[in-house]
Amino acid sequence: MNPEKTVHENIENMFLREKPARILLAIAAHDRPYASIISKEADTTYAHTTNVLSEMEHYGLISFNQDGRVKYIKLTDLGKNIADALRGLIGTFEGVEVIPQVEEITELQEKITFLRSRVERIYKEEFANKRPLSVKESTRVSRRLGPYCREVRKMDRTSIQDKAIKKEFDELKKRIEELMSLKEELKS
Repeated sequence: MNPEKTVHENIENMFLREKPARILLAIAAHDRPYASIISKEADTTYAHTTNVLSEMEHYGLISFNQDGRVKYIKLTDLGKNIADALRGLIGTFEGVEVIPQVEEITELQEKITFLRSRVERIYKEEFANKRPLSVKESTRVSRRLGPYCREVRKMDRTSIQDKAIKKEFDELKKRIEELMSLKEELKS
C-alpha cells in the first residue's frame, strides 16, 4: 500500500464531505476560534467537530494554541490555501440557478408540512395553557424544538425558488421563532 496515496485519498475524502469543509471554512471566518464555536457554526456535534479537528491537525491543516483553559484553533498555510480553494469553488456556484425537479419540490413541500405539524404539536403540548414554565420545562421545550430549528437553518441555506413553498417555509421559520420567544416569556 502506498502511504502517499492513502494520505491523498484521506484528505480528498475529508473535503468531499460537507461537515469537514464547513468546519474548515468556519475556522477561516473567525479570528480566534475554538471547538465549541466551530461546532455551532458548522452545525455539527462537538464530538464530530473535535474528531475532524484532530484529523485536520494530523494532516497539518491546523494547529492549536492553548490560552488558559481555552484551546484556540489556527489555520496553517496549507489550511488557508484549502479554505481559499473551497471559497473559490463555492463562489463559482453563486448566481447559478438550479431548476429543481418536480420530485424535489414535492419532497420539500412534504418536509415543510411535516416540520410544521411537529412544531404545532409541541405548541399544543407545551404552551396551550400559557402558564409559566419551570427551568426544567423550558429546557425540555428547547430540546424538543432544537432539531427542528437546526433543520430549518439547514433548509434556509438552500435557495427555494417556488414562491408558494418559500412562503410556507418563511411561515414555518417565523412560527419557530415565535415559540422560542414564547418559551422565554413564560420561563419562570
